Amino acid sequence: MAAHLSSWLLVLCLGVCCCGLAIAGQASSEPQSRCPNDMVPVDGFCIDKYEYPNKAGEQPKIFVAFVEAQKLCLEQGKHLCTTDEWVRACSGPANLQYPYGNQFLEGGCNLAKYESTHSWTWYGLRKKQECTTPSSLAKCGEYGRCKSGYGAYDMLGNVWEWTDAGVLEHAILMGGCWATGSNVASCKSRSQKAFKGYAVRTVGFRCCGGLLPLKQSSEDDKKPSE
Repeated sequence: MAAHLSSWLLVLCLGVCCCGLAIAGQASSEPQSRCPNDMVPVDGFCIDKYEYPNKAGEQPKIFVAFVEAQKLCLEQGKHLCTTDEWVRACSGPANLQYPYGNQFLEGGCNLAKYESTHSWTWYGLRKKQECTTPSSLAKCGEYGRCKSGYGAYDMLGNVWEWTDAGVLEHAILMGGCWATGSNVASCKSRSQKAFKGYAVRTVGFRCCGGLLPLKQSSEDDKKPSE
């Protein structure tokens, strides 16, 4: 009888221990940080959902030089995205060619429409004709399908975006704009060495920032307000 009782106590003890481990594991998997409401999380940092001023339905700020873009981000407690941060946010968790996938979707983002046709000349040679029809500046979020896997909009097309390449001499513009041909635009589309003094209608920016710690509950939070 005593041996039988001991066996049951051992089973009960193991069950309690295993249950305790499961609960502990579950608690440790909970997120420990978050992003502000106007940003989305990207593998260790946050990025604005939209091009600056980062508000759906408003047109992105253009005619802005690199230094001004940096200043506007710093005023919000953020920083101008680095080139690497920008590429990661556009490509998404799956490292895609376009924000929405690996196959180009005509009209998915605000880019110039590219058309290529072939015709026979009178002297018997096949002639290739290429035509690019520019779009126009759109409001932030207007192209709903142009959304990366992390939830950032308009990272391809609409306006080129300033990024910090980490050098003093120049910056890098990413993503193309409404005048960029859809045949060359992707999450890897970049300018060569962009002069930081550029302030033109095809260039804008967005900001990045660090993750915020989750608010820890305390005994004071649980007390009713007086």
